[in-house]
Amino acid sequence: MRRCGISESRHEAPSLRLGAVTFGGFKRLRPDAQTLGPLLGVLLPSLIVGAGLRIWLSLHDDGIYWPDEIYQSLEPAHRLVFGYGMIAWEFIEGARNWALPGLVALVLKLSSWSGANGPEGYLLAVRFFFSIVSLATAWGAYSLARGLGATNLAASCSAALFALAAPAIYFAHRAMSENASALGVVWGLALSLPPTVKPWRRWLGTSVLGAATLIRIQSGIFCLGLLGILLARRQWRACAQSGLILLAWALLYGVLDRVTWGGWFHSAIAYLDFNLLQGQASQWGISTGGFYLRTLWTSMPSVAVALAVRGSARPRVVPGDPGLRNPPFHDSPQGAALHPARASPVMRDGWNRFVVGGHRLFKSGVERFGVGSARLRCHFSGALSCAYFWGSRPVRVDQTHRQRLR
Repeated sequence: MRRCGISESRHEAPSLRLGAVTFGGFKRLRPDAQTLGPLLGVLLPSLIVGAGLRIWLSLHDDGIYWPDEIYQSLEPAHRLVFGYGMIAWEFIEGARNWALPGLVALVLKLSSWSGANGPEGYLLAVRFFFSIVSLATAWGAYSLARGLGATNLAASCSAALFALAAPAIYFAHRAMSENASALGVVWGLALSLPPTVKPWRRWLGTSVLGAATLIRIQSGIFCLGLLGILLARRQWRACAQSGLILLAWALLYGVLDRVTWGGWFHSAIAYLDFNLLQGQASQWGISTGGFYLRTLWTSMPSVAVALAVRGSARPRVVPGDPGLRNPPFHDSPQGAALHPARASPVMRDGWNRFVVGGHRLFKSGVERFGVGSARLRCHFSGALSCAYFWGSRPVRVDQTHRQRLR
């Protein structure tokens, strides 16, 4: 018997029970009510409404919220394409690499080839591009939740919370590194985290994480998190392969700096020296310790409530249900790493810190870059938390295995 493309056999590999997630989690899903209901009733409407709101803002919002969305991306990209543009201090001292400006420059060049040579045309193209990136990130939240064992409904709710959250909509069309790197982080984890995933998909997901770090160095915390999870599962070969791929992306980072700034890892060294060692960024102000929680509540209270309620919920054991067909797997380190809510409190706490703590690695730098950048990081971390907490479904085991999970 098969239900929603999920095998009912007790001895099938756990990956089959998770729905054989691929891009978007749609592979091997049968078009029955249990599958199409959440997709057509939650996921698709939320993406359509989110797209409409993002398009409206792209057409009507000509202002800025934080200077970085202009001076760290649009101006250097404009200088690459059209030969002139304002130069911020980071591109004088070499404290930023050229990955993000190069990406924006590509959009500007393509729009200029289509005849959009004026600001009204190529700026609109950039806004539409980043709006698409934001929607793809919401879709990635669905795939990530499915990879963590969520049902279609729970995963669709994860994507809906990101697609319709106010900060995600407000910042979506802005050319900021947070937007571009968030897409790579979410999809990289969605492709890499399932423990029985095919090697080529893990390689692809690791490469996507490397690209996200190339665009924004702070995303490297998620690369370390991926390696830590693979080590916890004792997947030695997978960890070694992912480490080599990330090492290759780090080498590419150094080559890019060597070509553009004349020194290996010049931008990373200059950036960390200015923000962490010298503490020069404190001239823009330092927020209080409760800033992140306050911002999370004031910017998206409904999402904050959903995260608080779902994150505090404990997994339920329902006897007599064949939903969990291989309980010994979930008692192993591999299963615990896949479903932390079913593991020990120590492993669950470690996962919580991984999904919600990425923005804290460079907390001092974040606080000094202003409210706008911090709000987006706070929201992005909340989206990753939602993909896990909202997506983790109840533990359903046979009566014979009930004691094993106590």
